[in-house]
Formats: sequence, structure tokens, C-alpha cells
Amino acid sequence: MKLYEFEGHGLLAKAGIDSPFFIVCKNLAEVKAARSKFKFPLVAKVQVLSGKRSKGGGVVVISREAQLAEFASAHFGKEFNDEEVRFIELSQKVDFENEYYVSINYDTVSRMPYVMFCPKGGVEIEENIAAGEEILRADIDPLSGPEKAQFKKWPV
Repeated sequence: MKLYEFEGHGLLAKAGIDSPFFIVCKNLAEVKAARSKFKFPLVAKVQVLSGKRSKGGGVVVISREAQLAEFASAHFGKEFNDEEVRFIELSQKVDFENEYYVSINYDTVSRMPYVMFCPKGGVEIEENIAAGEEILRADIDPLSGPEKAQFKKWPV
């Protein structure tokens, strides 16, 4: 199963994990209406089911009205990484000390889910995986769930 970022935020919220305030927009009118709920700077993110959004210009810190309108106009209904952009997420920009990447995946060989973690964040995660850089993995037994001991060695 692949999820848009905003769908992942929803699942995290149900588990009691906070995310920055965000609004998902489906068109330019919704972007304009949502803008009033934010202070600048804000972050605009195309919602596609692929990676490399930041490097491709699909995640931008926005500091002016005109910049937001330009971003939305340039992306709605257009192709981004071979997928049509149907949603743009606006979120409040937050400062952070560390950035991490965490995903839950499925290993078709072992037929088990696993958690993948990178302490360097998600930008260029595909390249980090290919290079074997600091990617941690914990297999999860679907009947008993994750074991805390697996995660104790992780640097967070």
C-alpha cells in the first residue's frame, strides 16, 4: 500500500503522533482559501506517490502570496515524476534540530513487514539505500508486532 504524505499524517494522528498543521488542497481556489490559515513562511508540497519531491522542486518553502500562487499553478494537473498532481499540501513551516526518515515496507521474500530508518532524513533516501549508508532495518512479526529491543540500538 502506498500513501500520500497527508494520508500518513492522518494515520499518525490516530496513533497520537503530532504532525505540523496542514491543509490538503485540490485546486487553486482551495489553496487561496487555505492560505488565510497560515503565517509565512509555509511549506507547499506536491502530493505524489513517489520520491525525489524536494530535489525536483515539489517541496518549497513559501514566503509570499505570489510565490504560492505560482507554485500551485505550476503543479496542479501537471505531471510530477510521471504522476498527475491532484493534491498540494500546505503546512506550517517548523524549525527542527534533526530530520529522520521512517517507513514501513513489505519484504516479498520473507513475507514480513519491516521498518526502515535513516538518521539523515528522507532527501535522497533512494541514493542512501543504494549506497548502503546508515539505513537501519527491523523486521516485524505480524502476529506479535515489533520488539522494543530491535529499536534500542537506533540513534534517537
